[in-house]
Amino acid sequence: MRVAPLLVAPLLLAATLLGTCAGIVLQQSALAGLPGGLAVALLATAPVMALPLAALEGDRPGWRGGLAAAAALAGVSLVAGLVGLPGA
Repeated sequence: MRVAPLLVAPLLLAATLLGTCAGIVLQQSALAGLPGGLAVALLATAPVMALPLAALEGDRPGWRGGLAAAAALAGVSLVAGLVGLPGA
Protein backbone atom coordinates (compact mmCIF):
# COMPACT_ATOMS: atom_id res chain seq x y z
CA MET A 1 0.00 0.00 0.00
CA ARG A 2 1.47 3.31 -1.07
CA VAL A 3 0.74 6.49 0.88
CA ALA A 4 0.68 9.88 -0.80
CA PRO A 5 3.69 12.02 0.27
CA LEU A 6 1.41 14.73 1.68
CA LEU A 7 -0.18 12.19 4.04
CA VAL A 8 3.06 10.82 5.47
CA ALA A 9 3.70 13.62 7.99
CA PRO A 10 0.17 13.64 9.49
CA LEU A 11 0.14 9.83 9.69
CA LEU A 12 3.55 9.84 11.37
CA LEU A 13 2.41 12.47 13.86
CA ALA A 14 -0.81 10.56 14.63
CA ALA A 15 1.08 7.28 15.07
CA THR A 16 3.57 8.97 17.40
CA LEU A 17 0.92 10.61 19.54
CA LEU A 18 -1.43 7.64 19.70
CA GLY A 19 1.17 4.91 19.90
CA THR A 20 3.56 6.53 22.31
CA CYS A 21 1.83 9.18 24.38
CA ALA A 22 -1.63 7.62 24.67
CA GLY A 23 -0.12 4.17 25.14
CA ILE A 24 2.02 5.28 28.06
CA VAL A 25 -0.86 7.17 29.68
CA LEU A 26 -3.13 4.12 29.43
CA GLN A 27 -0.35 1.84 30.68
CA GLN A 28 0.30 3.99 33.73
CA SER A 29 -3.43 4.27 34.43
CA ALA A 30 -3.76 0.48 34.35
CA LEU A 31 -0.79 0.02 36.65
CA ALA A 32 -2.09 2.64 39.09
CA GLY A 33 -5.73 1.57 39.16
CA LEU A 34 -5.74 -2.22 38.81
CA PRO A 35 -4.22 -5.10 40.74
CA GLY A 36 -0.70 -5.80 39.49
CA GLY A 37 -1.39 -9.19 37.93
CA LEU A 38 -4.41 -7.95 36.02
CA ALA A 39 -2.61 -4.83 34.80
CA VAL A 40 0.33 -6.87 33.50
CA ALA A 41 -2.03 -9.35 31.82
CA LEU A 42 -3.82 -6.50 30.06
CA LEU A 43 -0.53 -4.92 28.99
CA ALA A 44 0.59 -8.23 27.52
CA THR A 45 -2.38 -8.17 25.15
CA ALA A 46 -1.06 -5.13 23.25
CA PRO A 47 0.00 -7.23 20.22
CA VAL A 48 -3.45 -8.84 20.16
CA MET A 49 -5.10 -5.42 20.17
CA ALA A 50 -2.93 -4.45 17.19
CA LEU A 51 -4.29 -7.29 15.02
CA PRO A 52 -7.34 -5.34 13.80
CA LEU A 53 -5.03 -2.49 12.78
CA ALA A 54 -2.99 -4.87 10.64
CA ALA A 55 -5.72 -4.76 8.01
CA LEU A 56 -4.94 -1.08 7.47
CA GLU A 57 -1.46 -2.10 6.36
CA GLY A 58 -2.70 -4.95 4.20
CA ASP A 59 -1.66 -7.78 6.53
CA ARG A 60 -3.94 -10.73 7.18
CA PRO A 61 -3.09 -12.73 10.31
CA GLY A 62 -4.93 -15.87 9.15
CA TRP A 63 -7.00 -18.29 11.17
CA ARG A 64 -4.14 -19.23 13.51
CA GLY A 65 -3.64 -15.59 14.44
CA GLY A 66 -7.35 -15.18 15.08
CA LEU A 67 -7.42 -18.32 17.19
CA ALA A 68 -4.39 -17.16 19.20
CA ALA A 69 -5.98 -13.74 19.72
CA ALA A 70 -9.22 -15.32 20.91
CA ALA A 71 -7.31 -17.56 23.32
CA ALA A 72 -5.36 -14.60 24.68
CA LEU A 73 -8.50 -12.53 25.21
CA ALA A 74 -10.26 -15.49 26.84
CA GLY A 75 -7.31 -15.92 29.20
CA VAL A 76 -7.32 -12.26 30.19
CA SER A 77 -11.09 -12.39 30.66
CA LEU A 78 -10.64 -15.39 32.91
CA VAL A 79 -7.97 -13.61 34.96
CA ALA A 80 -10.11 -10.46 35.16
CA GLY A 81 -13.06 -12.52 36.37
CA LEU A 82 -10.96 -14.30 38.99
CA VAL A 83 -9.24 -11.17 40.28
CA GLY A 84 -12.25 -8.89 39.99
CA LEU A 85 -12.18 -5.26 39.10
CA PRO A 86 -11.97 -2.61 41.82
CA GLY A 87 -15.27 -0.93 42.52
CA ALA A 88 -17.31 -3.61 40.77
